[in-house]
Amino acid sequence: MLLCRVLTHSPVSSIAPSCSALLLSPLLGVTTLINVRGRGFHTSSHVMGLEEFFPKTKNIIEESERTGRPWKARELRQKSNEDLHKLWYVLLKERNMLLTLRHEANRNLFIMPGPERLKKVKYSMDVLKHVIKERGQAVREARIMLKKKNKEMNNNNNNNGQSNNES
Repeated sequence: MLLCRVLTHSPVSSIAPSCSALLLSPLLGVTTLINVRGRGFHTSSHVMGLEEFFPKTKNIIEESERTGRPWKARELRQKSNEDLHKLWYVLLKERNMLLTLRHEANRNLFIMPGPERLKKVKYSMDVLKHVIKERGQAVREARIMLKKKNKEMNNNNNNNGQSNNES
């Protein structure tokens, strides 16, 4: 089965979305993605270098930014593998920025603003890893079931062939 879909979600990339042909094997549950046109790896609007590891506000001591909640497993289960991959790198970048902020706070002898943000990011990353492990386990179980089914079908075909030969 051949399915072509247009990837329209391009976060901040200036490059046009790509069209990918997705080959599905319904028996194996295996997908193969063939890029017809590609887009750049980096989807940020610009690369700032080390500035990306620091918060955008000038005075980090007075930062009183409200933060959201961590991701829940049921929300992540609804996301595509591509979205989970992108989210992982967003969380990784956020975690690195927060760890840099914590290090700078310790170095300058002041308290890190919003330490709960780091806990939320770490929790979200743990939940994301758990969802990926669930998907991997489901694929392994499906392959085992498929092998058993194929083996049974081969045994039935062999038995039917022997019955026909005896007649």
